[in-house]
Amino acid sequence: MDAKDASGNVVHWVVEATAAPSLIDIGITKRSFKPGDEVTATMTPVKTGQPIGRVMNAVLPNGKTVYFVTEGSGLNIPRGQEEEELTKINKAAQAVSSAE
Repeated sequence: MDAKDASGNVVHWVVEATAAPSLIDIGITKRSFKPGDEVTATMTPVKTGQPIGRVMNAVLPNGKTVYFVTEGSGLNIPRGQEEEELTKINKAAQAVSSAE
């Protein structure tokens, strides 16, 4: 993914998501994203500060939010509670980042 940093420079991010079969189970296919689509993604970045991370959710160009977190992701978030749980995780991650 390409994203603009605070200075407006384009930064190329290497991102990962859950396994392909799990993506299909949650409704994400090879047609969900097209090159050039603008999406808003929430990610968990690596601790080194490099532009690498795991996609947690994304808002697609049509406004639909898709969650890349599944029961097999290791986070054990029950279906239907993704938004609530990811909000908690994101707030906790921001608190840790601010403290470092």
